[in-house]
Amino acid sequence: MRKLVPIALVVAVSVTGCGRLDHSAAPGAGSSSPSVDARKIAIYEAVVRSLAEFPTERTVSIYDRVCADAGAAGGAKDCSSVFSQDEQAALLRALSDWPSVEFVSRTEQLEKDIFNGKGGMLVRLGPITEDGDKVDVPASEYCGGLCGRGGVWVVEQGSGGWSVTGSVGGTWIS
Repeated sequence: MRKLVPIALVVAVSVTGCGRLDHSAAPGAGSSSPSVDARKIAIYEAVVRSLAEFPTERTVSIYDRVCADAGAAGGAKDCSSVFSQDEQAALLRALSDWPSVEFVSRTEQLEKDIFNGKGGMLVRLGPITEDGDKVDVPASEYCGGLCGRGGVWVVEQGSGGWSVTGSVGGTWIS
């Protein structure tokens, strides 16, 4: 009987609060997951902010796949990598000051809606390539009809964080 008292005491303490989980630290609840590369998220945030300069009332939809040719005109086709759920949550938190941002896994209907003036904006992002003290990121935006632009964006870290400073190999604008 004496051995059961310490066990009962441990259980009672755990139930009353010492063993309580801190749900505010769960992914998607304001903190970043250890599996998320904060640098990568900050770079992608800079690219999305640069492409979707004025999101105002428009929904900014980010394709949930990383496309090697994301900056090419005519839509990306080489999209073999996917943003993890934790990465998506971290990027959405980084852009939380915008009125409406979402990740999408299908783009066909969204592209038709955007073309017909019923949708917001579609952003495609490519893999980050190291280039000395800067990185290159292929990316594009589609905002309807003949509205869009893309290329490979140069992103550099300055005193205020990461920002797009130019492009490599030219850009396209529609």
